[in-house]
Amino acid sequence: FQPREALRQTFLDLLVELAGIHEQRKEITLGVNALKQVLALDPAHEVAHTGLMRLYAQAGMRQQALRQYQILQNSLMAELDAEPGPFAHRLYESISAGTYLPHPARSDSLPSTRAINHLPVELTRFIGREKEMREIVDLLRANRLVTLTGSGGVGKTRLAIYMVKTIQDRYPDGCWLIDFAPLTHVKRIYPLIAEALGVSNRTSLDDLTDFLFTKQALLIFDNCEHIVDPIAELSLELVRSCPYLTLLVTSRESLNVAGEITYYVPSLVIPDPQANAPVELLILIESVALFLDRAKAVVPSFQLTSQSAAAVSSILCRLDGIPLAIELAAARLSMLNVEEIAGQLDNMFSLLTRN
Repeated sequence: FQPREALRQTFLDLLVELAGIHEQRKEITLGVNALKQVLALDPAHEVAHTGLMRLYAQAGMRQQALRQYQILQNSLMAELDAEPGPFAHRLYESISAGTYLPHPARSDSLPSTRAINHLPVELTRFIGREKEMREIVDLLRANRLVTLTGSGGVGKTRLAIYMVKTIQDRYPDGCWLIDFAPLTHVKRIYPLIAEALGVSNRTSLDDLTDFLFTKQALLIFDNCEHIVDPIAELSLELVRSCPYLTLLVTSRESLNVAGEITYYVPSLVIPDPQANAPVELLILIESVALFLDRAKAVVPSFQLTSQSAAAVSSILCRLDGIPLAIELAAARLSMLNVEEIAGQLDNMFSLLTRN
């Protein structure tokens, strides 16, 4: 029984997610059909009812949208002896008063003057990741919950921030980074988000969904591996309740919720230490380019030569192409040469973290 019910719930969640995609694309009929399938299986599915209300309102069918709320009321009372939640009630009041303003369909060509960037300023150059950037950008075209996974230090946060800046015009109401790394208690999740959004008085889920309900925005939930379960529940509720909101999550593990798309961020490409490639080819490899950029920040005269190439290649291979480790190794050039760094990598972690 339980596996069958879980599959049924997943199917319903996917139909709701599909309807959300149709809604963004202004494909009203397709969205309505998807949500009607949900209600055929679960007549008291509140998210499906509110989705139909929005679609009818966007199509100019105001009375049908209001009738859908009455159907929701009746279904909840009959099935659960309950009333619609505050989100549905706010939507009903907005449509009833004629103040509901649906967002336009997403566009990659919105003028940049509309985009609001609340992301941190980068202090160093972003190197490489062209392939990953293209693939993640494509995922965000059709999905509203994408999680970047990968090992610690692989550069998930930096990739997320840099990539979002290249597509911020898609989100005219803003892009924000919420860093959960310092979080020590799950009770601080909502206040932390509210503070990042600049609405510190909105510290409950209802407050946040009310604020984000009409916003065509993107939130980066960063460093979530130590609070995966509460972030998973929150993320699912936000994408269900806020039809124009996109979430990009970074975590060492996925959230494992319906509608989530997981993208594994690999280490940087590393040179083959046995290939003896010429310097002009080595500098085209991402990990080499990163090491050189960070090395020149420490020793401006540093150059990759045929004499130092073997040591640099050895360092990058021993560090498995992990960007954070590469940056820490390059920082040691203020005290050691590349041959000395390569020779001491057996004691790698104490070398890279020693004051």
